[in-house]
Amino acid sequence: MIHPLSTTPPQSSPRWQIIQLSPSATGLSKISSPPIINHRSNQLFPIPVLITNRHRSGRNTSRTINHSVLASPSVQALTHTKLEDTSVSFGLLNIRSLTNKEHLIHDLLTDRNFNFLCITETWQQPNDLSSLNDSTPPDYTYFSHPRSHGRGGGIAVIHHQKWKILPLPSSSFEHLALTISGPTPTVIATIYPPPPSPTKRKVDAECRLFQEKWTNDFFFVEVKGKPVCLVCGEALAVMKKANLEHHYSTKHAKLDELKGQMRVDKVNALRRSLEAQQAAFIRPSSDRENITRASSRAGQSKTFSKRQFVSKNLFSLACDETTDITNTAQLAIFVRGIPTKFEIKEELLSFQAMHGTSKGEDLFSQVVVAMNNFELPFEKLSGIATDGAPAMVGTQKGLTALVKKEMSRLGLDPSDIVVCHCVIHQESLCAHSLKLNNVMKTVVSTINFIKSRGLNNRQFKELLSELESEYGDLVYHCEVRWLSRSNMLERFYTLREEVKHFMEMKGKPVMELSDGKFLSDLAFMVDITKHLSELNIKLQGPNQLVSSLLSNVKIFEVKLRLWQEQLERGNTVHFPTLQEQKPDVMTEYAGECAKLVQAFDERFHDVKNIQRELDMFATPFNVQPSDVPDKFQMEIIELQNNNELKAKYNNLSLLDFYKLYVSAEDFPILRRHALKFASLFGTTYRCEQFFSKLTLAKTRFRSRLTDPNLENQLRVASSSLPADIRCLSKEKQFQPSH
Repeated sequence: MIHPLSTTPPQSSPRWQIIQLSPSATGLSKISSPPIINHRSNQLFPIPVLITNRHRSGRNTSRTINHSVLASPSVQALTHTKLEDTSVSFGLLNIRSLTNKEHLIHDLLTDRNFNFLCITETWQQPNDLSSLNDSTPPDYTYFSHPRSHGRGGGIAVIHHQKWKILPLPSSSFEHLALTISGPTPTVIATIYPPPPSPTKRKVDAECRLFQEKWTNDFFFVEVKGKPVCLVCGEALAVMKKANLEHHYSTKHAKLDELKGQMRVDKVNALRRSLEAQQAAFIRPSSDRENITRASSRAGQSKTFSKRQFVSKNLFSLACDETTDITNTAQLAIFVRGIPTKFEIKEELLSFQAMHGTSKGEDLFSQVVVAMNNFELPFEKLSGIATDGAPAMVGTQKGLTALVKKEMSRLGLDPSDIVVCHCVIHQESLCAHSLKLNNVMKTVVSTINFIKSRGLNNRQFKELLSELESEYGDLVYHCEVRWLSRSNMLERFYTLREEVKHFMEMKGKPVMELSDGKFLSDLAFMVDITKHLSELNIKLQGPNQLVSSLLSNVKIFEVKLRLWQEQLERGNTVHFPTLQEQKPDVMTEYAGECAKLVQAFDERFHDVKNIQRELDMFATPFNVQPSDVPDKFQMEIIELQNNNELKAKYNNLSLLDFYKLYVSAEDFPILRRHALKFASLFGTTYRCEQFFSKLTLAKTRFRSRLTDPNLENQLRVASSSLPADIRCLSKEKQFQPSH
């Protein structure tokens, strides 16, 4: 018997006595039995018990009652205690973690005077009752049923001690059932049906199938069971119309202006772009296949490259250096040539291992050897693009300085060479001028705490799955991967409430997530890094013209000045994330835009020295004849006053215009000028892309590849030129069968 109002049993008499059997001649034994205790009067009523060892008589099959076998009780029945208060007040609360909320529960019970408070999702461990103890006021007690395995869940009932409560046995599902003893026994059951496990969830059973109309309504398509945005390429974690609509309305609401056929055409264009991007993800597999087949084609490298880059074409070089898995410095040299048909070709010129030092003299010697191997003269060299390292651009002993000295030695004008620091690299350096370091420090440390520990990461992803969040996990930030900062900040801002709740569960609250100033700084960083990432993506890709690269940079500088002026006036129209926070003062953010403007001016100052030559190449109809060098003036006047050529210029691409309508007979100087600037490397994108292939070819399992073998494999894997198999087969000796 359980007596919930007393913690110790009555002391008037022992509650249990040992039962002993003593056989008798009649086969009956009398047993001393425990008395029944009435806790109101503490009176004892003994009940005699008889046990027989004789067989029971046969069952009376008649329907009549044999009253002789019935005995009247000699003890009066006990009466139930009447409760003074007949009204009962209940409360139900889904607390979602009782940790750090004990005082709220305590005040709720005290202020509302609940008799029973049922709590679900306590998220307490089986042996951790400290939070419940702190939540329970005096004169109250509780029953708790934590989840025995996994995380989350848990039920508790806090009730006043004046009620006599007995727990009922548990069953397979998660619940806590109690019975109130009294004249009318009452059962209180608190049931918590947990969400299905992510490993057992059936999307088809939940009717979460992609609908074709979502493509036209929200610009989403289904890719491997995930909804993917056609505009920004983001994949949502859950296939729900509400998630797709929220993503579309918050990030791409401007597309509502497209109606009818214009909207269909936009969807088709974005779908084709996405398919082209998806094809890039298959390239690592094709790279491995090319590398595997490279052993049978290793001798072809010089044959197909030399025939494509004949010595009469202008060319430029892109040089970059990296370190492989064996800590060996590797120098990649790419060549960009353009024949008179204005067809740009970018190929690997040389890939050399630098086992010793990698100074400017060492780099220059490798460049000279590579040019001699392919019979490329310095007279046709139009420019050099580097990563801006001191060994590359040193004023005295850098690679570019030594190349100019060599041209002077050969009697050539070194000023004809255009030296370009990689535009993508400079844009990334400008982005580092943002000084909101408190945001990056807090965000990076929080993400590292969640993702660097396996248990934390699994629990966080399970929490996001239970909450059906837009994303399934956070992303790391890597300084080498320039686009990762924007993705990391945007994902962190979207999941800030989930992160805040998870860190509180772990006992490491992030106080900054409750600070309005910090959230405004974070929102500004999300918007500005997104703008920088969009610029970075525009600068990537092969066969880019220097004029188009610098045009994108110039456009972004104009946008920065506009954003600075608007933020000074409190206008956040181009910063939608910052607009959500509604900060009072935005002069600090206008100052950050001003720092970016200054950084872009300083970084691209050298390139702007050739702006006039670039304008002559990219916009020959807009330059003033008096502003160009004397040798170009007559041809510029003839070109600008030819209405037929002006119409063709507006309807064709720049290279097609020069190829078809700017002939060497009519415009020889302009055509050679166009060939020079079309042949220039503006970035080291091909080198960086090549280094990605290097990580696939030379791994820790294939670290003993020889330098020539590695170069031949990577040349085949990165080349877009077809191999001259017929020429190669002539160099091989026929092996007859024996």
